[in-house]
Amino acid sequence: MSYLFRHSHFLPQPRNPSTPRREHKSTAGTFNSHTMEDFEVPIDAPLDIQQKATQMRRCWEQIQALTGQLKAAESLWNSLRDEVAGYIQQSERKRLISARPAKVSLDGLPNELLFNIFRHLRFERYGHLGALLLINKRIHHFVMSTPLLWTHIEVLVDCDLLDATPPKPSYVEACLKNSQSAGLDIEIHLEWDAAAEFLKQAAIVAVVNLVDEQEEDAVWSTLNDIDMDFRCPVYEKKEAALFEVLDAIIGTDGCNMRRWKSLVLSLPSDPSHRIAILERLIGSTPNLCEVDLQNTDGSDSEQDAWDSIFQDLSSLSCFTSDYRLPWAFSALNPNRISELKIDLRNSMDFEILASYRALQHLDIYWEGKGDSSNSIILLPNLRSLHIRGPYNYILNRLLTPLLDKLSISSFTFRLPWEVPLLTATVVQWHCRHFPDGINASVSFLQQIFSSLRRTQQLILSGFAAEAVMDAFQVFKRSNSFPEELQVILLRRWMNTPDTPLLELRRKDFVE
Repeated sequence: MSYLFRHSHFLPQPRNPSTPRREHKSTAGTFNSHTMEDFEVPIDAPLDIQQKATQMRRCWEQIQALTGQLKAAESLWNSLRDEVAGYIQQSERKRLISARPAKVSLDGLPNELLFNIFRHLRFERYGHLGALLLINKRIHHFVMSTPLLWTHIEVLVDCDLLDATPPKPSYVEACLKNSQSAGLDIEIHLEWDAAAEFLKQAAIVAVVNLVDEQEEDAVWSTLNDIDMDFRCPVYEKKEAALFEVLDAIIGTDGCNMRRWKSLVLSLPSDPSHRIAILERLIGSTPNLCEVDLQNTDGSDSEQDAWDSIFQDLSSLSCFTSDYRLPWAFSALNPNRISELKIDLRNSMDFEILASYRALQHLDIYWEGKGDSSNSIILLPNLRSLHIRGPYNYILNRLLTPLLDKLSISSFTFRLPWEVPLLTATVVQWHCRHFPDGINASVSFLQQIFSSLRRTQQLILSGFAAEAVMDAFQVFKRSNSFPEELQVILLRRWMNTPDTPLLELRRKDFVE
């Protein structure tokens, strides 16, 4: 679906030339009390005029009263300001200092600081270093002689291929050369429509703009099902240029892939584009340590392409994916993987975790069903566990003696639903939806409270504050919270640094 199709209602509409522009004039400071003094109207004036004059006198009285209140408030404000003047001036000085434009010469900074600045500073075009080369000779020499500044290569195309500005192959070649033998960090985020689909959606939008609003749905449903054979040489040229950039990053026969240290790959939705990209990723990757695959929910026809990529993952320690990839289980080295994020669909997938004993961070999306009587899987080094979806089966099967952080994103509940023991230093629980009302939430929260073991911090999100307080009060009257528990926080969203909606400390746990 094209960007133009999804956002056409945001496009600016032309103004009618015959419609005058609206001028905004401020009325602040135009009030003049001398023009609104009391007055008299003739006794023989019409009745409606006398009534309006009476209303004007009442308005004048209200203005006089409000003016007196304003003067009293202004006087109070001035007296209070005198008492805190020192603090206000200090605040203003800090504001002025922070707003002062920086004029520090880069020539006076040490190389270590320059490296940290340039390494973490993202430039307008995806980390392009070309702007740094134009500052002065010293910066030019420093950038050209620092290989680690050239190791990051990013390609970003977000829906609109015509406006996309990916790096040119010459810049990729410069990165490969100037980074010398250092490992490369590759980021490829791609999403664009085929030329025919892009032009089709643009044509439909043009037609929709000509019809009445009540006819728009009919136009969409009719035209969207019609095969339109559009061609656009400019669009096709941009598409070919994009693949030239990808080929430059990958290298002939995948020769550059040997230098890849990390890879973030977000695939486009169009099946032909996905396969065209996957078929290029054929090469040895012996130094690849981190892989993050996004939008990988493809069809079975892509399986052959997936089976051929990443021929060597012997150094891989971190693997994340937003979908279940069967090839990954046979390609990964379980003795090296320390971080894993993946979808598990059945108990057979779950059994594979038993061999990943080096895992320290595990993120699972689970939607399968399994027998809770299956054997326990020991993950002796696991420090953090994030569960998305049903959690009982996972918690009942995993033994994690060193777990520091347990994070659960649960969905719709149908009580009764028992909560297994939660053994982690920090427990986060985000509830997506609770259809059974506040009583069900209170009951479920009490189960969470009673399941805590060696937990010092409980962070909740998605629950109503009223439900948390009710569950807290009910549980406190009949039970005792674990001695290790120090704080219960309620946030709007998981992992947000904003002020908690509710905060309960240890002193609140006792009557």
